[in-house]
Amino acid sequence: MARERLIELFHKHLDNKGYKNVRSLAKGNDSPPTFSLTPEEITLKPDVSAEIRGKKLVYEFVEAQPTQKQYVIDKCRHYLKASQKENFKVRLIVPVDRYDAVLQWINAHQLDQVGLVRVNMRSALN
Repeated sequence: MARERLIELFHKHLDNKGYKNVRSLAKGNDSPPTFSLTPEEITLKPDVSAEIRGKKLVYEFVEAQPTQKQYVIDKCRHYLKASQKENFKVRLIVPVDRYDAVLQWINAHQLDQVGLVRVNMRSALN
């Protein structure tokens, strides 16, 4: 429930900021595109996709609990690989209290092409 609400609010935020072709997994919206990595047989489905000033962006919400570190790193690597073929930028939507940890994970694994968006879960969901 909280994830769905957050995605819905983020979709509205991008609309309000002037992003075009905003698609999300929120109810009543067009779904974002999926990306397939053939040799690995992996399909990536972002939570939100949008365009601004000719740039395509995909966003995925990650809770980023300490036990999910490797999952987040692997997810980033898969998205970066897909982004080379599909020409988009990757952004993770991260709870503000986990932002510093995720930033350290990203930097430690040289995944600096991945952007992070902080969200305050309490204020977003109230």
